[in-house]
Amino acid sequence: MQFLCHHLLSSRGEASQTALAQQIITAYAAMDSRERVRFFEMLCSDFSADGATVAHAASDYLLSPSPGTLSALSSAVEAPRQELFRRINTAPGGTETLVRMRRDLTALSSSGVAFEAVDADLKHLFRSWFNRGFLRLERISWQTSALILEKLIRYESVHEINGWPDLRRRLQVDRRCFAFFHPTLLDEPIIFVEVALGNMLSSSVEPLLDINAPVLDPKRADTAIFYSINNCQQGLRNIQFGNFLIKQVATEIAAELPNIKVFGTLSPLPRFSLALRDPQNEHGFTPARLGRLLADYSAELTAAAGKSDTTLAFFSLLDHPVANREVLAAPLENLAFAYLTKARGYDGRLYDPVANFHLSNGARLERVNAFGNLRPYGLETSVGVTVNYRYLPSEFEENHERFVREGRISVSGNLLRAKSLVAATW
Repeated sequence: MQFLCHHLLSSRGEASQTALAQQIITAYAAMDSRERVRFFEMLCSDFSADGATVAHAASDYLLSPSPGTLSALSSAVEAPRQELFRRINTAPGGTETLVRMRRDLTALSSSGVAFEAVDADLKHLFRSWFNRGFLRLERISWQTSALILEKLIRYESVHEINGWPDLRRRLQVDRRCFAFFHPTLLDEPIIFVEVALGNMLSSSVEPLLDINAPVLDPKRADTAIFYSINNCQQGLRNIQFGNFLIKQVATEIAAELPNIKVFGTLSPLPRFSLALRDPQNEHGFTPARLGRLLADYSAELTAAAGKSDTTLAFFSLLDHPVANREVLAAPLENLAFAYLTKARGYDGRLYDPVANFHLSNGARLERVNAFGNLRPYGLETSVGVTVNYRYLPSEFEENHERFVREGRISVSGNLLRAKSLVAATW
């Protein structure tokens, strides 16, 4: 493989380049995990930018800034493996192989093996190759090929699709499903979104996921609820598609159904449970903050749990959240609002990735719903809480700019009181 990669970079003929790239693709597919580690090590050692060349080009640019010296510096800092990846991409199956490589890199990173430089180069290329101009939006229906429908079942990661009857209900006339496809990845959705048409934003997942729910005439609906967004390719993680998808789907639905006036989500809080149980994070729910946020509910919590300490009482009741839902609902909504607007991870970003996605996309935090998802996975990760984000076209840009530049979160009027309470106690 080392010989093939060097030979591919030195190759001049287009025909031989494609043949060499095909050999590399075939060889990579046959590798086991240990061989792939050695392959990525070789990419790091043999195909990185040369430090001396970079330093020389930087010195030339500093002495004589010009388009020529800047171009030379730009060429020097680009690792040769980027050109190697471009040439691999010329062969049939090249893009698919490179996406698989980055998927494998991601798996290695999760086990403690680091190849950040190779990952950064692939991410840099994918941001160009998979930009919005190359993606094709398609509506998924019951008439879509069975191959793609099977992949939707496999890739659904928010609300599991339990077989064909479940999928068929999600594709009825009062539902919409759209996916982005890339021309080089045939029959492979890149990302897809599921939408329920109804009246008013739902606070609970059950009416949306119940396969026996009555089918609504879409012309009688006034609301489109985005309830599941799924990235399908692990190798394209952190390549942004969802913001384009939501806005384009909203445009498609508005054109098809002018009666739809409200666009929003019913979203999970996938790290809420983890954040509540992470007292070491000084930017999150420290014991002091938890105590202050729960203070207004102290009497009810301690009486229900039979414990004198409010925080201990709260966590004791969380062991059986559904049985204690009446006493837990108000404090959970208060804590969830604090989690969505104030809690930060160790990297300083909003603790919740879904919140960060929608808010940076220009959405407004509309409503927090205690016990909106009573399914086991909803209770485990989100403590049963769901949240509605609202997409208002007139606010997209302003909300996006304020969030990205200043960290300010747009909040609906019905949450303003919660906002002031959390700000006073955080």
